[in-house]
Amino acid sequence: MQTICNYVKLVYMKADNNIIATLQKAGYRLTKPRLLVLRFLNQAKKPCSANEIHQVIKSLDLASVYRTAHLLRSLKLVTMERRGDENVFCLTGKPHHHIVCSKCGYTETVVCSHHFNNKNFINIEHQLLLTGVCDSCQKKL
Repeated sequence: MQTICNYVKLVYMKADNNIIATLQKAGYRLTKPRLLVLRFLNQAKKPCSANEIHQVIKSLDLASVYRTAHLLRSLKLVTMERRGDENVFCLTGKPHHHIVCSKCGYTETVVCSHHFNNKNFINIEHQLLLTGVCDSCQKKL
């Protein structure tokens, strides 16, 4: 049990403590793979694909990373965006989008203030991918 407490401290230094309660309320245990993926996403500076997560967390096989990411998404703890030909994941927080440099891939977060009030739909999600050329790449042009 002490090991899980140590992981929880690492994962949730910045992340919302409701993540633990959400997992437990849905009947899921705080397993090492879930905590490792959450910790990785908490420390990531940009949304990451399952392959990128797997390359860093070598103790997890790729299937476990996918299963974990999709479970966390189904619990609305992680968001998924389509980037090119792959899905990328990031922790759910304040509504936001990403602007990605089309040259180097540098990514920044842009706050989203969209509110959808539609009586005919529930669980409305949206994606917006902004691209441009970052300051660094502009200087190289």
